Amino acid sequence: MCESNMFCSKVNGSARGYGRDFIKGGICVSRRTTGTLLLVIAAFLYGVRYLSAAIFGSGVTSWNSDLFQGMLNYIGTAPQSWSIAALILGLFYLVWAEYEAISSKTRESLKRFVSYETVDQEAGSQNKTD
Repeated sequence: MCESNMFCSKVNGSARGYGRDFIKGGICVSRRTTGTLLLVIAAFLYGVRYLSAAIFGSGVTSWNSDLFQGMLNYIGTAPQSWSIAALILGLFYLVWAEYEAISSKTRESLKRFVSYETVDQEAGSQNKTD
């Protein structure tokens, strides 16, 4: 089964042609993995804009900055916009995963502290009754 910091998709294995043994509890992807993949997509989309403009102008015999800027304008801002969106979303997922990891560690340490305190209080009360 999936952990609490994972996205799970409960898919019936037979509906997609897979047996139940292949997908037992669903497909799980952690938030860290999702955030990292979104950052990779953001970097790819950022580079695609410039690579597309370079490919578009590959037949040009002379290069200058105005010509390349015109090629970038021809490509448009869609890859750049999607890149910024993927970057923001990827950073959000990474921060979310770290926040949950820190908060779960804090909760666990508080539980241990409270349980040790309870054990100490019980031991003290038993000593008083003896």
